[in-house]
Amino acid sequence: MDNLMGLIFGIVCNNHDADLVGRDQVDDYTIDTCLTADQGYETAVWVADHNMVIVARYATREEAVLGHREWVDRCKSHPRSAYSVQFERDILF
Repeated sequence: MDNLMGLIFGIVCNNHDADLVGRDQVDDYTIDTCLTADQGYETAVWVADHNMVIVARYATREEAVLGHREWVDRCKSHPRSAYSVQFERDILF
């Protein structure tokens, strides 16, 4: 689980556009994968204005590209929740 200072650092210091791997919309689902300042490459998913869930972290950009495509495909089935790598449990959207 992420600590509070790490989360604050990530929010304040992250330049989302520095290395955007992908940002896709599948119906009401937004799938966003980018390089973060604190955790490396991450994919986040959210539905409309509901909970954002960090669903995956990757060691390399290549893994992030593949993971992003996988999450775009997963969202086509309209999941109601996802496992959060940040909180280590399922989170409802």
